[in-house]
Parts: sequence; structure tokens; C-alpha cells
Amino acid sequence: MYILLILLTFIFLSLSIFGSDSISKEHSYLFEIRLVIIKAFIGIAFFSYIICEILSLFNLFSFNYVLIFWILINGVIIFLNKEKIKLNVFSVFSQKIIIPKKEKNILLFIFFLIILPLLLLAIFIAPNNWDSMAYHLPRVEHWIQNKNIYPYPTNIVRQVLTSPLSEYIIANFKILASTDSFLNLVQFASFIFILFSGTLIFSLL
Repeated sequence: MYILLILLTFIFLSLSIFGSDSISKEHSYLFEIRLVIIKAFIGIAFFSYIICEILSLFNLFSFNYVLIFWILINGVIIFLNKEKIKLNVFSVFSQKIIIPKKEKNILLFIFFLIILPLLLLAIFIAPNNWDSMAYHLPRVEHWIQNKNIYPYPTNIVRQVLTSPLSEYIIANFKILASTDSFLNLVQFASFIFILFSGTLIFSLL
């Protein structure tokens, strides 16, 4: 249930960044939506990084403090962008998106055949591949056990030497959810991020 705080942060960030008045003639409404979602993904990664680093300084990387941080983040976003969020809630849903029938059918095909099944798998199946079990998840478990993200004794050097940003996000998911069942959502979000980034680049080219 507490993992929904991250989803709320994503929604509030998206509504705060989005501005219907900023849509130019050069870029479509769908272009702007994808750009906003990409920025919101980056925002979630940034907040996860800040939470891990700050709490680790005081050995406080635990459920209560992570929960407090995400509540504060949501509160600050709402406080600073209250009016914009309120306006964008209505403007986003009032926009009419015109998509040619052929492209619409392709999008529906991709959604129901690829994106939706992957989302369901990410929700209902916990990570179980060798890389996750030997490296990503043990690293996160050590951090939670030690209440900080600092290096620890291990025979698998990847756990302490490789770049940790994905594990920062996974650690926040794990602590708030109190289970590893939803950790594949981080990889699914990365897939959507790459999909949107790629299509934006293609549209610009």
C-alpha cells in the first residue's frame, strides 16, 4: 500500500511539469505527454537517490524514515504546485487526441500484445533470474539490513563496485512494499522510459 506514495509522486510531478500552454505548433500533444512522463521518471530516480544518500549518512535507511521522506516529497510538490496541479487535472483529460485509424490500431496492438502483458508480469511475478538473485536483490537486502548504502564485505564484487542508481530505486520500492513482488515494476518503468525516449528521438529526426 505504501508503495502507492511513489506512484502519487509520479502523478503529482507529471501534473506539475505539464503545461498545456507550452504546447507549440512544432510538437503534438502526445509529444508533450511523453516528454512530461520522461521528466517524471527522472524525478523519481532523483528522489530515490537523495533519500538513500541522506538517510545513509545517519544509518537511518529504514521503513519509517523512507516513508516520512516520500510523504514530505508529496507534500512539498502539492504545496508548491497546488494551483497548477488542479488546472492540469482538468486540462489533461479535456484534450482531444486525434490519431489516424491505422496508427491507432497499431498502438492498440502494441499495448494489448506487449505492454499490458509485461505490466501484469511485472506486478505478479517477483524477480527470479540469476542476475537479480546474485547481485541486484542481495545488494538491496544488505543495504536494508545495514541501514545504509555503504560498501560491505562480499565475495561478489559487483554488489559494491557497479553503479547503484537502479538499486536505489529498487530499495525504495522494497522498503515501502515490504515485499519483493513489485520490484520488476522498476524494470518495466525503465522499458517505458526507453520506449518514450526512443519514439521522441525518432519524431524529432
